[in-house]
Amino acid sequence: MGQIRKLIRDQEGVALIVALGAISIMVIIGVIVAALTMNNQKTVSHDKQQTAGQNIAEAGIYYAIAITRANYYSVYPNGVVPESAGDGTSFFSSPQALTGSQGNQAGTYEVWTKKDPDRPGNVLLTAKGTLTGSSAPNETVRVSVKFVPQIFDNVLFVG
Repeated sequence: MGQIRKLIRDQEGVALIVALGAISIMVIIGVIVAALTMNNQKTVSHDKQQTAGQNIAEAGIYYAIAITRANYYSVYPNGVVPESAGDGTSFFSSPQALTGSQGNQAGTYEVWTKKDPDRPGNVLLTAKGTLTGSSAPNETVRVSVKFVPQIFDNVLFVG
């Protein structure tokens, strides 16, 4: 009986050490999971802002193309596309606001136009989209477009 008591006395602190070790491992795993979750959340938020900025820039490109298709000779008098340095000549006089479905401003875009130096006969449209209230950088979209005159706008076929 004395031997059993001696064994129990020798192992009195072991349970506490095992418990502290298990708790330490669980705390370390919890901290790692929390850090990974926060990092992933920041990455997803940044990616969403970049995608929104790119979508705003693309909206500016589509709007500029629609205006040009409807009024080509007003936009480019005598069909002459400007040759400019940098991004080109500003298409709009100021940044254009893009509103969301609830009427709030989603962001702004600016569009520039010039002759495409790499594709003769094409127009290079460059748009910069800026998300409202965002710390994400502006997103830029470049599109080379060839405008073809509509030859059948005023044709009357007699049958």
